[in-house]
Amino acid sequence: MIEKGPEERYSDSMNEYGYSEGPYNAESYKELMDKRRKANRIVLKTNKVWLTYVLISINAVIWLLIKLYAIYKGVPESSLLTVFGAKDNTLIMLGQYWRFLTPVFLHNDITHLLVNSYSLYILGTTVEKLIGRPRFLFTYIIAGITGSIMSFMFSTYRAVGASGAIFGLLGVLIYYGIENPELFKRGFGKSILITIAINLVYGFSVTGIDNFGHIGGLIGGFLAAGAIGVKDFFKKLGIRIAFILITLVVVALSLYYGFNNQQNRLMTQVNAMERLTGQQKWEEVERIGEEIIKSSTKDEFLLSNSLWYLSISEINQDKSDEAVEHASALVEVDPSNGHYLLGRIYIYTGDIELARQHLEEAVKINPDLRSEVEGILSLLKK
Repeated sequence: MIEKGPEERYSDSMNEYGYSEGPYNAESYKELMDKRRKANRIVLKTNKVWLTYVLISINAVIWLLIKLYAIYKGVPESSLLTVFGAKDNTLIMLGQYWRFLTPVFLHNDITHLLVNSYSLYILGTTVEKLIGRPRFLFTYIIAGITGSIMSFMFSTYRAVGASGAIFGLLGVLIYYGIENPELFKRGFGKSILITIAINLVYGFSVTGIDNFGHIGGLIGGFLAAGAIGVKDFFKKLGIRIAFILITLVVVALSLYYGFNNQQNRLMTQVNAMERLTGQQKWEEVERIGEEIIKSSTKDEFLLSNSLWYLSISEINQDKSDEAVEHASALVEVDPSNGHYLLGRIYIYTGDIELARQHLEEAVKINPDLRSEVEGILSLLKK
């Protein structure tokens, strides 16, 4: 005996009681069930995933080449990232706009690479299957760029990594859920939102993570998915055009703000201080440094660099009291460099014991300074 399914049992009962016509007949029920099945069905654009693996391989090869080059040059690999295209606000302000894209393919170290590779493997294979390779690549690149733009807007620190683009894939999945509301309601959307929340909370609670890049990538991925659609560009064409316009406006306004906000304008001044220090134009270095201090900026990167160059300019003008004052202020912002600079200043003024104390304190905070400080202290003994 073959047991009948729910649809057959429902159809039989409807026919038995004569309800074969009208809006709630057996045929209507079957149509309803077919629609629900279609709404809940995930249609894959491709079953063969390879573009995700290509992106992971590109990241790995670039990291390996930089690592080998760093070994050849005898320098830390992190010191080469700016040369190879890290997001650097000053260089972007000077016209190196490709740095909005190149950071997506760079990583600080092997741990950074492995974490992002795993995340890209999990999300990339899913998104590539759902929306196909061309859409996947487009949304990934746009998310990476918008992540760099938001980091440029709000963070003065150098940044590298694929995480902004990876967050963009989460944005794509959110839009996919909006175009497939039944899937979103079944838990598809909830799991994505929880993943985003956990990662953002973690990012804000741990130093060294560029959450601005993550948020920018998330927004960029969502907008890019809306602009091209996750199924068909020409379906809901009005929505596509609206998303394209919104994306263009958001990018334009973001770039305008990034190139005109105070912190990035001050970054160019810090860059000028570095250049003028090399030229030994101490009065100009001092003037710019004082302007930055008067701006009352709270950005630690700007403060530490401006105080460093300002102190150097003052000691070279025999303004030892001012140099000590600003180097002491540097201790509050960047303790290791502040103590190191105070040590060098006290050597200049002849206060050898104070110099030794500050140099030894610098090493306690930052052991990487040990060899240099030991070299200085050995000269003091002679």
